Amino acid sequence: MIEQEVKRALPRLTLPGGLRINDVKTRRNSKKGARQVTGIVLGSDGNTYVGRHLKRRVRSQVHHLETGSERT
Repeated sequence: MIEQEVKRALPRLTLPGGLRINDVKTRRNSKKGARQVTGIVLGSDGNTYVGRHLKRRVRSQVHHLETGSERT
């Protein structure tokens, strides 16, 4: 299971140090549901996708760069 893999890998990381799993914020979903970490979504088919929120934010920033308008 991926959770055990992460728990084993965290203590071996040197940078950034002091990472730990916050069990209060940990959610466990079925394979049918999408799982999301830092804006990257792991779909039920096992492929990774950019999440809707991140995709919309990037699209907005590109629009503002292209039009020269300021974000509100």
